[in-house]
Amino acid sequence: MMPYAYANCRRDRKLPLKFFLNPLRHSSGHHEATLICSTSLVPKNAKSESSFIPLELVGPFAFNLTGILTQVTNLLAGAGMSIVALSSFNTDYVLIKAAQRAKTEEGLRKAGHIIL
Repeated sequence: MMPYAYANCRRDRKLPLKFFLNPLRHSSGHHEATLICSTSLVPKNAKSESSFIPLELVGPFAFNLTGILTQVTNLLAGAGMSIVALSSFNTDYVLIKAAQRAKTEEGLRKAGHIIL
């Protein structure tokens, strides 16, 4: 697990993206722009949910492999944990609430996953 605290926030489209320096993820659709960034960089008055820590599924994973992210998310959902899933070209991330870290690690270890 990476030791950073992140927030999932709605980004005002008027605010330049460079304001956030190094966001973990930026996505934009017709109705909103969402940013995953360090909790310390969330703009004042932005609608956000904070205290997430990223769980990195170490890749790269071939695109023809299926079910990698599903294995982890189903395990966490079964334990009643809410997550935010992100994928990049080589890596998948699952953001969990920091308060659920011990429960997450315990569940993943019991299922045979290795926590680095």
